[in-house]
Amino acid sequence: MPKRKYCEHPTKHANSTRVPKEVVFVSTRLSMFLIFRYDAADDQIRWLCPRCHTFEWNEMMNRSSMESSDNESPIEDEALTEDSTLYDGYG
Repeated sequence: MPKRKYCEHPTKHANSTRVPKEVVFVSTRLSMFLIFRYDAADDQIRWLCPRCHTFEWNEMMNRSSMESSDNESPIEDEALTEDSTLYDGYG
């Protein structure tokens, strides 16, 4: 009989003996996010229960959207500054 898969979340379910009825495969991107976020000793996290998967996926998406908006704002600020400098010289 094959070994039953279980939730490999780094902090949740650590002391739980309950095995979830189902697990969801974790993408490489989400696995790397979890390892970095929780400073996990694992080299790869392969399975999460649906609740953990949904929560961590949303966290990863929120952080990536925040990082991309942080990266875009200095460029927009520089562009506005350059445009206003050009017009100030000709006014």
